Amino acid sequence: MKRSTKIGLGIVAGAGVIGGGLGLRLRSRRASKAPGRAPQSRRGGEAPDVAPAELPEGVVPPRPFLDTPFAEGISNPVWPVRTQHPRGGLLSYRDDNGDYQGNWARRFGAPRSSGERRHAGIDLFAHDGDPVLALADGVVVGSQSYHLGSWALLVDHGPFVMLYGEVTKGSWAGFGVQKGSEVRAGEPIARVACLVHKDGGCASHMLHVEAYTPGTTKNARWYVGGSRPENLLDPSLVLLLARG
Repeated sequence: MKRSTKIGLGIVAGAGVIGGGLGLRLRSRRASKAPGRAPQSRRGGEAPDVAPAELPEGVVPPRPFLDTPFAEGISNPVWPVRTQHPRGGLLSYRDDNGDYQGNWARRFGAPRSSGERRHAGIDLFAHDGDPVLALADGVVVGSQSYHLGSWALLVDHGPFVMLYGEVTKGSWAGFGVQKGSEVRAGEPIARVACLVHKDGGCASHMLHVEAYTPGTTKNARWYVGGSRPENLLDPSLVLLLARG
């Protein structure tokens, strides 16, 4: 038996947000998908195949953070990293009941820089060198230097742009990926970077993902006391759907 939950939030249109009261319908389901499996969606830049977002039975949906719209519109997203990390399927977010799931510090909106700014994305546990996978079909629209010597790759998936951050510089070239490349859902597009080396090993490694409205080609920072970047979206829901 299915249950339905409605969350009031905006929908993305171009570079703006409209319709704060339209609501996103979340339908629970019993079937689930393992991280890294690759059902297909449409190419980035095309009209997305939008379907009601379905969550597994009993999963409580995420609560919007300071009215930030969710990245949505992908009917079959793929978990964006293939890993054997013991916490590789962990997703950090605050659910609609107010409870924190996963790691409190890794969620969207968590405090950063001693409380001076907010976490603009979500961290996913993985080992350095693990392949990063395209969450959906899309087109690579840019790359940039990122945190602690790592880099980020930005892919336009149609209804939103996903930033795949804390990846190894140039690792995308090993998969034949560059700016302008078309990628398929579930295809490897980069590798997770090592952020901190210690005692001959890697002490810090994860995939950081952010979501933005179409047209975005670089990341934005969200400072406490300032307005939310207009193009910033919350990736919590689409990742929850990808995890299954």
